[in-house]
Amino acid sequence: MLGVFAIGLVAFTVVLLTNRILRLTELIIVKGVDVATVVRMFLYILPAFLAVTIPMAVMLATLATYGRLAADSEILALKTAGVSLHRLVVPALVLGLAGYVATMAMTAYVQPWGMRAFKDLLFQIVRARAAVGLRAGVFLNEFEGLILYVRDLDDRQAIVREVFMVDGRDPESPRVVLAREGRVRADAAGDRLHLELLDGSIHLSSPAEPGRYRRVTFDGYDLALPVGGGLVDPAERQRGNAEMGFDELLARVRGLRARGEPDAPFLVEFHKKLAIPVACLVFVLAGPALGVRARKAGRAGSLAFSIAIAVGYYALLVAGEGLGSRGKLPPVVAIWTPNTLLLGLGGLLLFTGSREITVREFLRDLVRPRRRRTSPPE
Repeated sequence: MLGVFAIGLVAFTVVLLTNRILRLTELIIVKGVDVATVVRMFLYILPAFLAVTIPMAVMLATLATYGRLAADSEILALKTAGVSLHRLVVPALVLGLAGYVATMAMTAYVQPWGMRAFKDLLFQIVRARAAVGLRAGVFLNEFEGLILYVRDLDDRQAIVREVFMVDGRDPESPRVVLAREGRVRADAAGDRLHLELLDGSIHLSSPAEPGRYRRVTFDGYDLALPVGGGLVDPAERQRGNAEMGFDELLARVRGLRARGEPDAPFLVEFHKKLAIPVACLVFVLAGPALGVRARKAGRAGSLAFSIAIAVGYYALLVAGEGLGSRGKLPPVVAIWTPNTLLLGLGGLLLFTGSREITVREFLRDLVRPRRRRTSPPE
């Protein structure tokens, strides 16, 4: 199981990280960020993905291992020798327990630290290279209230050309700004970004005056960019849900409840940090039972089963997270339902496997007594 677990962990993590790896590589090639800084960014975001891929690798390892034992008739030989299925599952439970401990460490401690460190480092990069967040030929809405488009970008000099910007920060007076050229810079303190535009025009209209339109030309125009989210100063920005540990989440929930404000998103994050590690223990119940039944599927079949179950589990988890955060479901129900369903499936398969009966036969035996009780007397 350990060999398959290692292979699965690397494979699943690489697949999930592919998009991030491409974006980080772009920072090196296009933006000129040094390799050591990009490697640090990669290491900071890695725990967030390991919290997802460790349970998936546990599932693959148990499914492939017990499927191999069943395909080679080794499970049949062990049962004939008097070894029960429950005893055969003990190694999988040990692996599941180790995965639980590792995943709990990721979700409770390493992932929040990594997310905070990633955003702090991102701010330092933006402060050092003011144009790192800009991309030529792409409409950007990273700056709150602004939509920015530049046709050409010189990353080294932080110079932008052919600038188009929609400024909607004031709903009563939206404006469109066009400029031939501009420069992005950080101020002396390094905590604000400025866009210095040259040779352009400002087009203004007002909903209160639908028939009125104004056009103002300028030689120079200095615009302070409203940097928010992960790009604000680490000392000033408020931590997101994923950056908080258990104590911080509970403290935030208590504070929100004291003020009578909604606390569902923080409760959802709290239960998610608990539920994902428990998935390792749930997967090791379903894995051996499915592996025994899929004895002819081979390694490719085990991989397909693992991916299907993992995708179904995380799809339910994401759906529950959304419903719980919006208050449509209680956070406990929204987050723990996938674990409950998979636990029921794994327990059913393990029970029927130990009794040497199929699920259909088990359900039929449950229904038959009821039929005898409800049948009319002769």
